[in-house]
Amino acid sequence: MKNKLFFIAALALTMHLGYGFSDVFAYPWFARRLVDNCTKCHDAFPKNNDYGWYVKTTGYELPDISYEGLEESPLKRFFRYFPVAARFEVDAINSNPSDVKGDLNIREGQLISGGSILDNRVSWWFHKHVIEGNDWVSLFDGTPHEMWGQYNMRFDKADATRVNLRYGMSELPLRFSPAKTNLVESGYAIYNAVLGGNSFTLSTPQYGAYVNATRMGGENTNEVKSNLSLGFLNGIGDFSSHDFTQVFGRVSTTVSKVMLGAFTYVGSNDILMEMAEHEDEHMEEEHGAEEAAAPMKMNNNFFRFGMDFDARLTSKVNLFGLTLYGRDSNPLALELANSGNYYGGFLGLDYSPFERLLLSTRFDIVRFGGLPAEEHGDEHGDEMPMEEDPHAAEEGGGHAGHGEALTSDTDAMVFGVNFLPIPKYYQLRLSAEYRLAFQGQTDRLLVGFQYAL
Repeated sequence: MKNKLFFIAALALTMHLGYGFSDVFAYPWFARRLVDNCTKCHDAFPKNNDYGWYVKTTGYELPDISYEGLEESPLKRFFRYFPVAARFEVDAINSNPSDVKGDLNIREGQLISGGSILDNRVSWWFHKHVIEGNDWVSLFDGTPHEMWGQYNMRFDKADATRVNLRYGMSELPLRFSPAKTNLVESGYAIYNAVLGGNSFTLSTPQYGAYVNATRMGGENTNEVKSNLSLGFLNGIGDFSSHDFTQVFGRVSTTVSKVMLGAFTYVGSNDILMEMAEHEDEHMEEEHGAEEAAAPMKMNNNFFRFGMDFDARLTSKVNLFGLTLYGRDSNPLALELANSGNYYGGFLGLDYSPFERLLLSTRFDIVRFGGLPAEEHGDEHGDEMPMEEDPHAAEEGGGHAGHGEALTSDTDAMVFGVNFLPIPKYYQLRLSAEYRLAFQGQTDRLLVGFQYAL
């Protein structure tokens, strides 16, 4: 495996030296379209500036630029118009810093394509993992992380009001999306909280249709002043159902230099219940083997409600945070447990002393209420285990969220460093992260690099 790893790393470096591509954490075709101007969207990698938020919020609209007279190689010109990128994340992960295990891993290899055509009227996005945990994944196996198309409309003469119609698999349009706006590799803990047999998490991309309305402002109308998002989703995380009955909504507005937002997710699903052995025998005696073998389901209504803020204190310092409350009507799929909830959030700070260096820290907290599954038994004192989410195990079925599923109280501090070691060389990004877990997670040290083509 190590030979394969170093071969891929050497190949990536060779390709870069020969072709001279640009950008790193975001998506290289952005920089190629913007005449290699990465600072157009970023104050410091991977932190977005106002224009970067505009690009993300509007569905990756990019300005029309004339490339006439630009001196560049034919190959680079080809890739400027051909929006395909690859990103590799290579690192060493140590889950217990006092016990160095040392091994180099290709944690992820990603294939990405996105863009806009027809004068920014139509845009699209495709993001698929082709390497996960050192293992190759076929491009046609599993579910893409994101795969959507979008129609973009502008309504007033100043082009300040935008309405986008999106269809496909997409991350929820949160201010702090699970992967795209995460400054460190540890997922937002509160996004990965699950209650009982309900495996739904906010960090999992969802399939459905969205309406997104944005009010622009600022110089050149490229700052997001307010935003309204409404999504109708299947809540499963794959393409197996077109039953778009679950609803996500978010509204946000800017007050001075602070973006304030509120969001909710409302849904309903059936939780599968595995019966204890003596209950199974009783069912078989009363109703026959065929009916007893059928999985038992119990309906579960759930909702999530949260508020967030993102405050630019100075040109170099940013303070951000989120609070979230979640509740399930029947999280354990047991008649005796008719309530369950969790709450928590995160508070973070990032500081960029200069363009190529970004320091960040974040505190995560999650608290669970109601009746935990492991503490509940039936009337005979036996625990009634829950079945796993049936979609997660299917071939080509749903994919996991961005981070570890959490079922117990959690407190953790996460410290991160992102550094571009070579001036004006944006392909290579060095990163280090340390998660200090007080409860609910494990300590973790991650050191590695990302390379993008």
